[in-house]
Amino acid sequence: PNTRSRPVRRADSLSFSLALSLYGAGCAARAAALYLRLKGTYSAANVAATGLGCAADLKGDDPRRVALLETLEKASRDTLDDAKIPLSGDDRSGLYESLIGARESMKDEAGALSLRQQWATFLAGEAAKAKTPEQRADYDPHRLGAYVALNQPEKAIPMLEQSETDF
Repeated sequence: PNTRSRPVRRADSLSFSLALSLYGAGCAARAAALYLRLKGTYSAANVAATGLGCAADLKGDDPRRVALLETLEKASRDTLDDAKIPLSGDDRSGLYESLIGARESMKDEAGALSLRQQWATFLAGEAAKAKTPEQRADYDPHRLGAYVALNQPEKAIPMLEQSETDF
């Protein structure tokens, strides 16, 4: 059975619709407001990451940009770090990608690099915990993306060779 409430599903749909509408400031502001209601839930991840992407896309001279980025970056990080929220490894990987994108939009290469390293470490840990080759291989695209983002694509060769052998 679907354990997610109707308001939570509506919040997910609204944040996704706002992002698709390309209404950056409105999307980010609405996501920040929704996050306060959804904090600690599965949907908080979608809302925070979507809003953060919208905030990152705002022009550098937009007076709302910095505050929205700070608010939604904190929301995304809080959600990522909350072990009580039943997020899949894929979901947490997506939060890392949103956080990295925000750091890049702020031209914070040191912050983005640190997040890329955390992301790669997280993904390696998730792949190591996988109980089957299929579960492990689910992380291959994410891990490849992290290694490419770190300018270390060669790190993907052993995992890709392992998946080739497994399948």
